[in-house]
Amino acid sequence: MTRNIVSQGPARGYSWEPFKPGNYVAKKHGAHSDRVIVPLAAEIANAVCQSRPDLQAPEMQPAVLAYARTEAQLEVLTAYVDEHGAFTVTGEVSAAEKHRLRIDTQAANHRSRLGLDPLSKARLGKDIASTQLDLAQILTQQREEAEKASATPPTLEGEN
Repeated sequence: MTRNIVSQGPARGYSWEPFKPGNYVAKKHGAHSDRVIVPLAAEIANAVCQSRPDLQAPEMQPAVLAYARTEAQLEVLTAYVDEHGAFTVTGEVSAAEKHRLRIDTQAANHRSRLGLDPLSKARLGKDIASTQLDLAQILTQQREEAEKASATPPTLEGEN
């Protein structure tokens, strides 16, 4: 039996208010939203600079901010993937998980550049120690040369 649906009259005139700026209706994970990422990145950057005062130098700020933004995106994407799963209903890796993996790689690169992982921190410490040793050797050599020069009696002209 087939039923025909017949209209009972004109539409009742519903309308929904258009979305206003600042709404979250279309938000999926928020990894591309400055409203989500910027406050979280600021917290991360402040925490890193508190624990590593050497990263507070003006020349380090762009690298710290890039690191903090990437870590914020990673945090948001990880929370989304944890809640919704890494695989689609067909068993494929979800777009969010693929994006999370790319961001994770970027975050690891930033950590390494800033000396925030164990290996890069050790390398950075070794480089600093090596530089200090080189500087100490140069200063020692200069001091020895200065002592030698002051210990040698001056020669008078005409003496052989």
